[in-house]
Amino acid sequence: MRVSEYMVPPAQQLATELGLRRPRKGSLDGAFVTVLLLGAIVGWVLGSRSVQPDSATPMMLVSFLLWQPVVEELLFRGALQGALLRTITGTRMVAGLSVANIATSLAFVAIHFAQHPWLWAISVLVPSLLFGHYRERAGSVAPCILMHVLFNAAFFMWPLLLLL
Repeated sequence: MRVSEYMVPPAQQLATELGLRRPRKGSLDGAFVTVLLLGAIVGWVLGSRSVQPDSATPMMLVSFLLWQPVVEELLFRGALQGALLRTITGTRMVAGLSVANIATSLAFVAIHFAQHPWLWAISVLVPSLLFGHYRERAGSVAPCILMHVLFNAAFFMWPLLLLL
């Protein structure tokens, strides 16, 4: 730890380590917008075929659209990936992805096995790798949370719109 880090208040240091800061300038470009749109379209198509809207409660919506994306991104991209990136191994690259991103994404998939069918759990790998990429590119979890909320909304809201 550098001497200057001792002068940072603990809450501010924790926020920095979790990636709770503004994204780096220029990190959210046209490619980011494209990923957002494609993710929303894929979520929309998949959701229209798998979600049962009649079983959704208001609390489920709040959980799925806000609580889960924020908590999961803070834990996985913020805490886990952030900690791994501070190691020498975590910064190594494999096929254009950091080891920290790959390890975090595998953990993200593993946790989804606890609550979802295996195919669903495996299907979160690609979005997770994208979230991790933008966590590193932006130096912030904000883009990850935004993408996660939008992907979940597109997946879950399409069937609900059919009920209207």
